[in-house]
Amino acid sequence: MSQPQLPLVAEAAEIAERLDEPGLQVVFVGEPQVFATAHIPGASHIEYGSLNAAHPPAGGLLPSMEALAQVLGAAGITPETHVVAYDASGNAQASRLIWTLECLGHDAATLLNGGLAAWMDEKRAVESGISTSARPAAPYPAELRKAEAIASRHYILEHLEDAQTVILDARSPGEYSGEVVERRKAGTSPVPSILSGRRISTPTMPCG
Repeated sequence: MSQPQLPLVAEAAEIAERLDEPGLQVVFVGEPQVFATAHIPGASHIEYGSLNAAHPPAGGLLPSMEALAQVLGAAGITPETHVVAYDASGNAQASRLIWTLECLGHDAATLLNGGLAAWMDEKRAVESGISTSARPAAPYPAELRKAEAIASRHYILEHLEDAQTVILDARSPGEYSGEVVERRKAGTSPVPSILSGRRISTPTMPCG
């Protein structure tokens, strides 16, 4: 795996200065029509749904290694690539790519602070249409190298009363309170408190 060329979060100006560096690949995560309208020059594209798998009632699971190998390779990503991820919807989707790469032990990844909106606000160059500048690579040798990046339902249950573990509920206030029902059960898990702090990803825990 390559060493990071940029910090975990970088501003548009810093990324713009390094777009032509070898080994750096900008990746837009989101809808293809948004990508076709305007994207960072040289960017490749990954649809958000391809980074998720579902086994009802649980959604948002990590896809199989075979599926990820194809998705990442098609986006021009190799183990030596430094990935700059961004999206057009608050960076939640781009963050999913960062986390997915973390699970694979790929630490050379950066989130564009502010996403496409920040890039456009600074009136930086964009391309339209389907980009051909990112050459698809061979399938990425995907392997779960950082299993600790995933918190299973059993892990959560075992750490509900652990003072050293903070569980962060990132859903809407309505879902958290139970007023909005998006899953089989409304409300939240019976945890002592919901605070910002140590991040725990819970892609394998059913939401209800």
